[in-house]
Amino acid sequence: MMLKILVLLVLSIFYLNGNVEADKPRIETDVIQHDLHPKRKTAQCYHEKFGHLNRGYTKLPGKCIQLSCHIQGYIEETRCKNVISKEPNCVNRPKDPKKSFPDCCPVKCAKRSAKH
Repeated sequence: MMLKILVLLVLSIFYLNGNVEADKPRIETDVIQHDLHPKRKTAQCYHEKFGHLNRGYTKLPGKCIQLSCHIQGYIEETRCKNVISKEPNCVNRPKDPKKSFPDCCPVKCAKRSAKH
């Protein structure tokens, strides 16, 4: 009996977590790939505007972008597109560079037609 209750509790938590994520607008992004730069150092990447980057993800304060330095030495730059959400609980949100990526991305709610 305790095992059944435990299983139901765990399944309920997974269900609730799935529903919370479903309420978030899907952020669409543009990804720009930057080729190897001659100034890059071993095990790093180099971006003309932001300088040397360590491998992994870099979120830049005040910029609504994310840079990904790959082991091969190239950089992927990810930026927000204009997001239009059709979620029922959508709230319009302007771009907020004080937040980290992707929470800084703007969201515009699609107008819903009135039901008769």
